This record gives sequence, structure tokens and C-alpha cells, in this order.
Amino acid sequence: MPGSRQGCSAELQLARQFRDLLRHPIPGVDAAPSDDDLFTWNVRLAGPEGSPYEGGWFDVRLQFTPDFPGKQPRAYFKTEIWHPNVDQPPLDYVCMWLGGGFRQDVCSVACVLVGLQTLLANPNPDSPVNYYCAQQMRKQPQEYEAKARSWTQKYAM
Repeated sequence: MPGSRQGCSAELQLARQFRDLLRHPIPGVDAAPSDDDLFTWNVRLAGPEGSPYEGGWFDVRLQFTPDFPGKQPRAYFKTEIWHPNVDQPPLDYVCMWLGGGFRQDVCSVACVLVGLQTLLANPNPDSPVNYYCAQQMRKQPQEYEAKARSWTQKYAM
């Protein structure tokens, strides 16, 4: 609940971690809370070198809850992407498992952002939300890479 002590704690954590990101930016990541809601963050991720997403910039929305940092945020890709761990529109949900509920002293906003970068660099077809993409990645890896590159050029450049 927004007025609860826990929610206030989450707001303080998110504000502090945003200041930390401003002082120590993550290469290839632009991230900031929306102007009117500290629990909603707008993120831009650079496609990792050597991946089919290289050269693209991907917009992602992070939705934190008052339970942060004890509960990881939901991530939604706003840029269309062919990736086994990203659902297709209209959902755009990302399956990003960082190891269960995470503890305050273990995972931060920066951890979530690096997790998203890692997911772009290393798609996981064993935990898909886009089953067609995962199947293509396993059975037809060259076609998967070609389609991912094509979508990157079409939607992320």
C-alpha cells in the first residue's frame, strides 16, 4: 500500500538507488523513474555486442511494488523483440528470474538492470514466455538469429 511504512521504505530505496545510478551509470543502460511515479521506471537497453540485438536500443518499463526490494519488479518490453524470454504484444512481459525473491542486501535496481542486459546477451530457451521463439532457437538457431536481427533492425534502430 502506498501509504504504508513498507511502501515508504520502497520509495526511499528507489530514490536512493536512482541517485546511485546517476553517480555510477551502467554502460549501455539509461534508466530513470517516470516523472510522476517512483514505482514505474523507463529503461533503454543497448543490444549487446555479438548478439542478434547488437545495434538496437530497447525500451523497457519496470514496475516496482511497495514490497521492493523483497520482490523483484515486473519488466515489460515496449520495443518489439524476437526473444524467447519476452512475450509478444500486447503483454510484452519478460520472464526474468533472478533466483526467487531477492534480499535487500543482494539485489538492487542495478542488479535488475544488469539482469536484463544478461538476458539480452544470453537468452534462455528453457524458461520461455515466447514458446515459438524458444523452439526456433533450439531447433533452427540460424533462423532464430536471422529473425532476431531482422526485428532489431525493424523495431530497435
